[in-house]
Amino acid sequence: MNQNEQVLLDITRTTRSVFNWIQDKCENGTSSEELIVLPEVIKGAVELGSLIHRLMEDGYIIKK
Repeated sequence: MNQNEQVLLDITRTTRSVFNWIQDKCENGTSSEELIVLPEVIKGAVELGSLIHRLMEDGYIIKK
């Protein structure tokens, strides 16, 4: 695996983790501490989604 492939794999894993965390909090509720950071986590998830979209447009990620 080359460095670009590793970076894309890391981005994918991070994205899945963030979206799974958000989904869990929406479905199962949050603590008051989690509720405080939830808007920032969602903002970060949107930024990750934008990054992935740009990488797809530039041909770094092949859509299956």
